[in-house]
Amino acid sequence: MAEIEDVLRRASRAAEPGRVRVVPVGTCVRSGCDGKLRAVIKLDSASGARHSDIRCSADPEHAWLADEWARLASEAAHTPRQPRRLWYTVAEVEALAKIKSGSVYRLASQFNWRRRKVAGKVYYCARDVDAHVKTDRPAA
Repeated sequence: MAEIEDVLRRASRAAEPGRVRVVPVGTCVRSGCDGKLRAVIKLDSASGARHSDIRCSADPEHAWLADEWARLASEAAHTPRQPRRLWYTVAEVEALAKIKSGSVYRLASQFNWRRRKVAGKVYYCARDVDAHVKTDRPAA
């Protein structure tokens, strides 16, 4: 029975690979927590709606819904920070700027964002992204 469930789960992932995306955000902003924050972006295939939240890997109580991200940014501004990101993936720009991938590619082309490709994945220069889109990422 477990083998059948595993096959069904794998088939479901193969049929709908884009249902959930996880984007690393940084270290947890809560005092004394060593967890990593990740934005979890869920796509409802029926309606096309996106549901997002940020979760901590160490403590499930450390979680923020999309409408609370501004408060999270404020908390992050008052905590020791990790080094500034230099490059973003398309998925990271989508999550930070709350725009669709097509808009990311359009903006990149329109404003000639510097890009690099590593192992088949496209990365855009964070300074170029920050200069042209409003993101929920706190300024460094």
